[in-house]
Amino acid sequence: MKEKIGLFFLVCFFALLDAGAQTYPTSKQVFEQAEKLQKPILLIFSGSDWCMPCIRLKKKVLDDSSFTSYCRKKVLLYTADFPQKKKLSSEQTTDNELLANRFNPKGEFPFIVLLKPDQTILSSLEVSGATTENWIKTIDALLSQP
Repeated sequence: MKEKIGLFFLVCFFALLDAGAQTYPTSKQVFEQAEKLQKPILLIFSGSDWCMPCIRLKKKVLDDSSFTSYCRKKVLLYTADFPQKKKLSSEQTTDNELLANRFNPKGEFPFIVLLKPDQTILSSLEVSGATTENWIKTIDALLSQP
């Protein structure tokens, strides 16, 4: 049964990659990919079904086609979601809690952090007044620092 579930997630993962989306089932997988590709990670802490600023940020910036196109070239995206209505698997919940303890100990939502491929923090991104254009400029500036 576990093999079938694992195969299902693997097929879904590659189908999403073929569609151009960046989706990683676990933080371990995104960290491994970041190390392999030497790409930074944009780690997003969200309450997707209860946090209004999170919902607005997703609609305004994260789902913007120019932002997703930019991210496919420059960074890997990973969302640690903390929904209240939607039920996550116990593994996903544990994974998200571990990420929060390490990168978002104050439990802020939304909270966005840019990580180097080795998982060290480059910076957190300002959410207030965020636009696609200013996030792209900010990320570019951060990535060009030595």
